[in-house]
Amino acid sequence: MKRYVALLLVAAASVAVAAGSAPGYVSVYISDNRAVGMSISPNNQQEADDIASSSCVEYAEADDKTTCVKAIEGVAKCVAVARSEEGAWAAAMGETTKKASDLAVKTCKKYTKNKCVVDKAAKLCL
Repeated sequence: MKRYVALLLVAAASVAVAAGSAPGYVSVYISDNRAVGMSISPNNQQEADDIASSSCVEYAEADDKTTCVKAIEGVAKCVAVARSEEGAWAAAMGETTKKASDLAVKTCKKYTKNKCVVDKAAKLCL
């Protein structure tokens, strides 16, 4: 049985690139306890996956480290994760932080009656 905790731990890592650059490879991993690892790599999807997966494992509870799974991947400039207090969540990509955040909140709301929010640490842009 999966545990749903209203706690979102986020580790965001990316490779620094110049503002206005092309989109990068996005990856978000989430564990059963809602630990999150996020990454945007300008190089390739595997690098983004490796960083996001490692970050998720780092922040997952000791007995939950093997439950980190990829929640989203693709090519975008920004990514955001929204959550509700009882554990509903959604990850979304977009051209801007606002677009990614708005879509994550809208999608999260489909799975809860409570408010969904994007924490400051739960958004990342190149």
